[in-house]
This record gives sequence, structure tokens and C-alpha cells, in this order.
Amino acid sequence: MPITEVHTKRISYEWGEVDFDIDIFPEIPAFLEIDIEHLPVLLDELLSKLGCDNKRQSFAGTEEIFAEYGKDYYTLFQIKN
Repeated sequence: MPITEVHTKRISYEWGEVDFDIDIFPEIPAFLEIDIEHLPVLLDELLSKLGCDNKRQSFAGTEEIFAEYGKDYYTLFQIKN
């Protein structure tokens, strides 16, 4: 049984062999998600090409990203019965 429900927007891109997404959630700023598991280039090189090399970086899941902004993902999107 689901415990949370969130409606979000995701914009997906492919650049060569690189897949990445911009995720737009309520309550926090939009963020860029890059699948680094099979990344064909160095992450620093990719971030530089995207113009993101001087931006804040985090290796975290969605719940942890919300926590970085002082928000509790499960409380915000808990399904109320």
C-alpha cells in the first residue's frame, strides 16, 4: 500500500550517451539528476560541458535532497486517509 503521493515534473534529456533529467518538485528548487552508473565520461568533464561545474553537487536520493532543505519528504507527501 502506498504511503506517499507526489506530483512532479521531469524533463529528460539525452546528450550523446549521457542520460540526465531535470526534476521539479514542490517545496524545493529544481535539480539536475545524472545517472552516473554507466557514465561514458568523467563527471567533472560532463558538469563543465553543461556549465554546472561550479554548482552545488550531491550524491543523494530524493528524500535526502528534501532533508537538505529542511523538509521531510514523507510528511509533505504522506497520503492522508
